[in-house]
Amino acid sequence: MRTRWDYWAIRVLPLFVPITLGFFFYFLVENSANLAIWVDNNTTLAIWSVIAVSVIAGVVTVAIIHQKMFAETEGTGLLYSATEPTPPTPCQNIPKEALILVLGSSASYTTALHHTVLRVAGEDLLSIRRKNECIAVSAKIYSADRQIVAEIIDNNFRINPSNYFRREQPDHHSFAIFDQQGERVLFVRHLNYSAIKILGTFHTARGIAKISEEEVFVPGRDRLSRFCFGNGVVSIQVN
Repeated sequence: MRTRWDYWAIRVLPLFVPITLGFFFYFLVENSANLAIWVDNNTTLAIWSVIAVSVIAGVVTVAIIHQKMFAETEGTGLLYSATEPTPPTPCQNIPKEALILVLGSSASYTTALHHTVLRVAGEDLLSIRRKNECIAVSAKIYSADRQIVAEIIDNNFRINPSNYFRREQPDHHSFAIFDQQGERVLFVRHLNYSAIKILGTFHTARGIAKISEEEVFVPGRDRLSRFCFGNGVVSIQVN
């Protein structure tokens, strides 16, 4: 399970700023009586000038990394992999290179770069695409009256201004979408390089499809628990 270098950089680099400033102010306090002499000392001044430039460069670097990461994640469906363990699934003999889709207590897996998770009446309501070490999510979220609430296409969120929804993205591994009633209608988390967790409630042309922690409910089929959908083009399909 790999983690991008900028995931650590944005966490480690800021530590140098308070540490350096702490040493700097400690030095000033301890040498306040000799401050004039310190300023006149060209060698010491040069050293602290280098430190100051390094601090500024570190802050700028962190700002650039932060902008790069969250420009991709906060407004899109692109998710970086976390380093969490994959929960037990009912699927057996999963290829090493496969991506496991944890669907509550059920699961499926795919070795393809693009995979449709839910297709109803010929419409892809949820799909994922592997992009380097990230996951791109595409989805259509409908309200109970079958009005489009939110749509993710090519990693971009599109909002229907006549319908309200709330999107939360606590980190760059996951996001959630809530409907007008505050109910969570979609949750996606990239657990690690080879697993992604998906929960959601979908108002489809055939009725409500739901992926919960306990079971998968699909219109026209039994409630499924601890079920493996296998390695197909589509995990869950309703004609």
